[in-house]
Amino acid sequence: MASRKKTRPAEQPVDNAANDAVKLGPLFGIGPHHYIPFLYLGALVLLLFGLLVLPGILQHGSRVSFESDPRGAEVYLNGTRTGATPLEMFVPSGSYRVEYRLPGITPEVFELDVSGRLFGSLLFPRRVVSYRHLALDEARLTSVLSSAVRDYAAWAAVGQSSRQHRFPPVLSDGMDVLMTAAPVPISEERTVAGSDLLLQSVAHTVDPALLRDYVRAVSQFHNAGAALGPGGLVETVRFFAHLHNSAEALPVLLSEALPRRESEQLNSNAEFRSFVDRKTTAMVALSYEELPTELPGERRTLLGTSFARVPEGRVPLGQSRQGREPSTLQLPWSKDIASFEIMEHTVTRADYSRFLADNPMWRPENVEELVDAGFVTQDYLRDWFDDMNPALPVTFVSYYAAEAYAEWFHSRVSNAHPGLSARLPREAEFEWATLLDGSDLFPGNFRERPNAGPRPAAEGESGNLGLYHMQGNVWEWQLDYFAPGAYLMGEAVESAGVERVVRGGSWVNSSNEIEPSTRGAQHPSWCSPFLGFRLVVVSGEQS
Repeated sequence: MASRKKTRPAEQPVDNAANDAVKLGPLFGIGPHHYIPFLYLGALVLLLFGLLVLPGILQHGSRVSFESDPRGAEVYLNGTRTGATPLEMFVPSGSYRVEYRLPGITPEVFELDVSGRLFGSLLFPRRVVSYRHLALDEARLTSVLSSAVRDYAAWAAVGQSSRQHRFPPVLSDGMDVLMTAAPVPISEERTVAGSDLLLQSVAHTVDPALLRDYVRAVSQFHNAGAALGPGGLVETVRFFAHLHNSAEALPVLLSEALPRRESEQLNSNAEFRSFVDRKTTAMVALSYEELPTELPGERRTLLGTSFARVPEGRVPLGQSRQGREPSTLQLPWSKDIASFEIMEHTVTRADYSRFLADNPMWRPENVEELVDAGFVTQDYLRDWFDDMNPALPVTFVSYYAAEAYAEWFHSRVSNAHPGLSARLPREAEFEWATLLDGSDLFPGNFRERPNAGPRPAAEGESGNLGLYHMQGNVWEWQLDYFAPGAYLMGEAVESAGVERVVRGGSWVNSSNEIEPSTRGAQHPSWCSPFLGFRLVVVSGEQS
């Protein structure tokens, strides 16, 4: 029997890891089982110190909430602007001189002592509320009103808002000042100013963002700045109903201001389309009524300048004589015009030089001072010494310069003729005079004629009233503020704004671009080689 050989099992590798354990030795003769708990305790103490104590040492102060009624007041700490209410910020401990500033509000100045919390300030900071009920400066009530309307109109002139380009709520901010500032109850003067704010700005509401701002301002007005309640809601609805009754084309303005989807729904509504068609048809019928054929032909010379009398009449404003379809915002409307007198030609350089002789402030050498005051741009009277043909229309003049000339002219005319008033024309008066004069029916000084600038003010063909260049030669400043939806409001409201209307076209325009209903807008400080002016004379009650 064969023998069996015994085999030894294979040796397993020895795991020495168990033998490699690190053993802590004594520290300063103290064994690990004594000093390790103290190390953990020290780390915990440091962590708690870093969380609960160190922040109070490094940033010793308080979280201060600056609040006010009205909101939006600028906050100044020791003369440095830090933001506007409502504002929350960390303020280091110490004493501060705090000032709240807001246009139309009496500045509020007070001392504020800020302390801090040493323990737990990171997790539980000390909080302070600094609230002030600001008082309205009644003497500046008009400035609050005009500032809000100007800002609102300026945003309307920008174009369309978007998610990337949002319009600030300037109108409701202005209403907030009028309705929530001290003292209370609100005075009748402030209530009237709030009503004027809404009426003067409605014709600028041509964008969804502006519409939201406008509705919010209406709500604030009828709720005295408080949250909307049942009574305020009823008054808000009544306000829009009253506005619709006095300005029947308000739905057309609404169709322009609504967001696109809602606007399309309104424009597709059969009743709305019927309303627009009825209004347009009525205006077309009025525009084809015969204009007066027997014109007064009366003339009057005032301060060496000839004026022609324009009879009263009912004017179809905004109607195209060339068959153009009106834009939605310029749906034609009618207006009754009282009789007035208008300059036969624009103010000339000779006329303006007499004004400058009596008013040194407006001389061209003072342009820097006028620019600083915001009355003109650097181009004011830029060509004054180039040719100095005294018969040419004066150009490179701003609205403010034209207004100053009108005041100078008025002061001299009213002394000699009590009861008369001289001023710039309203755009309805200018359009009516242009229609009666027939200025659009014969060639004016437009781009089609070979020219290198304006012609002499009284040169060329005059119209039925004996007027020169009511169309062409130079654009002319008008008294009215420009509002995109002004025609839709009719005579219900008189808009305010930031830009002024210009009329008539100039020598750089094509004749097929300009007609009696054409209206443009310019900032009142703008000075241009294409822009001049003429005056009208009216009785005292029309001034």
